Amino acid sequence: RSQCPSEAWLAHFHETDHLSPKVFINVGANKGYTLVHWLALWQQPLKLRPQRWEQHLRKHMKMACGNCDDCKETIVPQVRAPATPLTVLLIEPAPFNVQNLRKALRSFKLGQVGVRLLPYAVASYTGSAPF
Repeated sequence: RSQCPSEAWLAHFHETDHLSPKVFINVGANKGYTLVHWLALWQQPLKLRPQRWEQHLRKHMKMACGNCDDCKETIVPQVRAPATPLTVLLIEPAPFNVQNLRKALRSFKLGQVGVRLLPYAVASYTGSAPF
């Protein structure tokens, strides 16, 4: 496994601040599992979970779960809350991931809850790189 991050801090953040509007920016959105985690907490009425996301991705890619087994993660909000106003920016440069994220965002109608996909790369200097 690579350096797989823990999302445990998100549950604590949600417990303390689950009502005020949020802006989340995901640089390197990859397959979108961080987005799913955010939506599972702050957009609970969607009932979106990693397992449903993985089922959708599996239609379009072989390694839908990824090296960190994100699709097996269990997300249980400690605080039941109505949907929180969100703005989510997904930044992803890899064309294959962008294509699959677009399909998933359309399928789950996530544009309606403030999710935008930006097909860009982010760096500390100006330049270009092939993808």
